[in-house]
Amino acid sequence: MADEHPYGVKIKTRKAAADIETWVEESASGDYSITVQDILDDGRKAVAVFFASEADRDAFKAAYQHSKGKSA
Repeated sequence: MADEHPYGVKIKTRKAAADIETWVEESASGDYSITVQDILDDGRKAVAVFFASEADRDAFKAAYQHSKGKSA
């Protein structure tokens, strides 16, 4: 996976993995992979999102930071 999707970001969120995948499908121009790594005691999920391109990773990070106060 690291060779195909070398640009990753790990987040902790209350959002559904399906919502994250929908955003990535609609916004990323290249390949990606999403893994729910853990369900935390407070109900949040630890999610890793890996992209084939650095630009897609950076766009995801910017969108996530923008939405953080809105239900992340």
